[in-house]
Amino acid sequence: MIIFRNLLILTFFFANAIQAGEIVSTKFGKVQGSTATSRDGRLFHQFLGIPYAKAERFQPPTNPDSWTDIKNASVYRPVCPQMLVTLGDSEPVKFAGTEDCLNLNVFTPALPQPDKTMALLPVMIWFHGGGGEMEGASKYDPQYYMDFDIVVVTFDARLVKAKKFGTKVGCPVGDRAALFECLKGKRIEDLVLPFHRWFNDITEEEFLKFGPSIEYVNVENAFMTENPFLSLKEKRISNEVPWLFTLGYQGGFVPYMAKLLSTNDPDLEKKLNTNIRKILPRYLDYEVTASDPDIVTQKIMDEYFDGGDINEGNVFQLVHLITYRFFSGPSIHSGNYYYQVDHAPMYALMIKYVPAYGIGNTFGYNGVVEGAAMDDQSYQFPWKPLFPGIDKNSKDYTLSKNLLGLLASFIENGKPTKTWGEFKDWQPYDPRNKSGASIDKDGGFSAYFPSDEFKRGYALFAPLYKNELASEFQNPTKETF
Repeated sequence: MIIFRNLLILTFFFANAIQAGEIVSTKFGKVQGSTATSRDGRLFHQFLGIPYAKAERFQPPTNPDSWTDIKNASVYRPVCPQMLVTLGDSEPVKFAGTEDCLNLNVFTPALPQPDKTMALLPVMIWFHGGGGEMEGASKYDPQYYMDFDIVVVTFDARLVKAKKFGTKVGCPVGDRAALFECLKGKRIEDLVLPFHRWFNDITEEEFLKFGPSIEYVNVENAFMTENPFLSLKEKRISNEVPWLFTLGYQGGFVPYMAKLLSTNDPDLEKKLNTNIRKILPRYLDYEVTASDPDIVTQKIMDEYFDGGDINEGNVFQLVHLITYRFFSGPSIHSGNYYYQVDHAPMYALMIKYVPAYGIGNTFGYNGVVEGAAMDDQSYQFPWKPLFPGIDKNSKDYTLSKNLLGLLASFIENGKPTKTWGEFKDWQPYDPRNKSGASIDKDGGFSAYFPSDEFKRGYALFAPLYKNELASEFQNPTKETF
């Protein structure tokens, strides 16, 4: 999630905005939106499916074509090409999306009025999840946020990489021109479907093949041209913008973990242990970055599983491992780099709340999980069908309102001022103590200090990042053809 404090983003898309019903002028043409109702009954305006760029397959994007008619902006546009998420192992793989998918959506509680001065509202720009291979902006309906005086912008972006496609679908990968020519002739669904398995299975070979990549292209305004850790370290990313990072206390509780914990399937456990030395490097994303993946795997197995198999007694250690590797560790390292001379304040928020309905319930696990993956997003967006939604009658309504009020205060002020409970002394993040605030299991608000599980992960990975995983803080080698 990226946050701006004014309407800069809309100066590009809503240039010279005028209101004529729901018709608004943008830089490329007029759009007609619609209205909707927030969770608490507030009317808001929405403009959906506005083109922000166009791009041929595997080519850098350019400005969209202008239009002279009034474009219908009352419905979402299709997502970028991807496999649809399936909740069961027996469900068939389905394809969705179109390559003409570079669109954004704008939601606002107010529009400019002719001949009237309007105070600029703070803007939140939401980058959708999905690991760079799935999901889209339409999944993030901001009706909960529209009870606050902020503008929300969501957008769709292209997913996955070209060269891995070539190997899988039989295209030549030794020559760039030949590879691209071959791939351009393929149906897009033939490029997407062979790579993906089930949403809740990590034991197969073909999973999480893709993710965000550095743009080694000679194009102006490329989004990411080097390793972000390196950008932070060398101060090429501004550290003058306030930053609030939120973490799920057990964010490593991903859908596969719910399946593993709820089924008690000995065959699944055997399958996991048999393939663990292939699974861990691939799933924890060090298969390519580690100088010796086997050494990293052995150190992980020794630390978290006493060098033995994963079993019913220690399987939750896999949750702690995934939590640190994917969430806590990267956030802490980013914060440490951000914490330099003349830095803007950072705030760390740990979410331990146990909801009435969480991601574990969706996948059949009814045990207690503090801050599971995706639960925090369900407090911010309805996120159906994975979650039932949170209305005024829900046990989670108060927590959802409190969290959004807190985030809205940060978006507006650069400081999270709208806290609750007795804890008032939320100090900016300091790498020396790594403390922050916590939303507790029952929804209370208190001080947070690093847990034993965090310290364990830090003690394991800090030396790895200086040795076997040192390349993760450097630019990867540029692929050549």
